[in-house]
Amino acid sequence: MTMQSLRHSFTLTNMAVFMALSFSSSLYAKESKVVIPVDDQSVVGTLNVPDNVAQPPVILMLHGFMGQKDELQIEGTDEGIYTRTARTLASQGIASLRIDFRGAGESDGQWADTTFSRQIEDAQRALQWLKNQPQINPNKVGLLGWSQGGLVASHVANLNPDLDAVVLWSPVTHPYMTYGKLMGADLVLKASASAAETPFTTTTPWGYETTLKGKFFKEVLTMNPIGAIAHYPGPLLVIQGTQDDLVVNTDAWMHYHQGDNKHVELNTDHVWGAFSGPSMLDERVLPETINWFNAGFKAHTALADHTPD
Repeated sequence: MTMQSLRHSFTLTNMAVFMALSFSSSLYAKESKVVIPVDDQSVVGTLNVPDNVAQPPVILMLHGFMGQKDELQIEGTDEGIYTRTARTLASQGIASLRIDFRGAGESDGQWADTTFSRQIEDAQRALQWLKNQPQINPNKVGLLGWSQGGLVASHVANLNPDLDAVVLWSPVTHPYMTYGKLMGADLVLKASASAAETPFTTTTPWGYETTLKGKFFKEVLTMNPIGAIAHYPGPLLVIQGTQDDLVVNTDAWMHYHQGDNKHVELNTDHVWGAFSGPSMLDERVLPETINWFNAGFKAHTALADHTPD
């Protein structure tokens, strides 16, 4: 059975069951704080493992620019977008690990020292750590990245062709265009030509001041997430909002990626309408995401069942 036919096997009935289970109290999960060593520092994460599921599949979740492991709080709830995502994954029998990149949230390090390369290293170490945990299935692993986390995820997928499925939410497609909007094109060019440790402070469009060093801006001009994903052979889902003014909404990901893929465009913004509530996340983004991961895990099982000993 092909990945496409497996994906199509998730009918509207399946989706209705998904929505019911997502908010039922019949399936619980345990969340625990984990600390993962990276060089001489620590990456802190939250491991969510559903109860009564022996060695569930697992998703590594990568947050966005100036974000943290729980992500943006959703209006009308006490949950961040990634907190709610982890809970919904658990309701479907899927474990998850959401991490703070170094310099963000509870992890060690300074935000000013952030680079894409450092975040890729953090994600790599988190994947290695996950595969050594006895309570999850090390052979059924997926990857979710949002915004800058999508850029990072594309490079992590490049390095891990055995991932069962990758989902990118509103990924940074053209770094110079996105960070030029966020911090000013002139600043990006000036900072990229500076010494690696030279700090630059600016204010984002949403009013937060941030300081980053020349080494971050140098990578803005050299990172190529679409080129990276071209070398990942597994299933790729890209979800983007037609009202997103922070990243380029494009199907270029599909043109360069050679494996099974799907591009979903939704009538929403960069944060899935979180400032108005959870409806877009609950009704469109999470069903598409979990459907994709489940199909990838099922395809892995089907392949293993037909592989000679």
